[in-house]
Amino acid sequence: MMGKTHALSGLCAGLALAPMVVDTVAASVVVAATTAGFALLPDLDHPGARASKLLGPVTGVLSTGLRAGSRWRPQPEPRSRDG
Repeated sequence: MMGKTHALSGLCAGLALAPMVVDTVAASVVVAATTAGFALLPDLDHPGARASKLLGPVTGVLSTGLRAGSRWRPQPEPRSRDG
């Protein structure tokens, strides 16, 4: 799931959440647009993703940093197959 599907799921979540946190239609649109934008964040680690190209060099550098950082994360311990 990338790009459009992440944004659409964020938009739907924002529309579902908005009536609980704001009163006006304008504020609901802002909440929905914000959640749609934040839903694109998981795509930042992929160099070809729309989110990685959105702000040119700014998101490009962020994407590169995230990919480099993910190489250094601790790996989970292997599970025993003894049951």
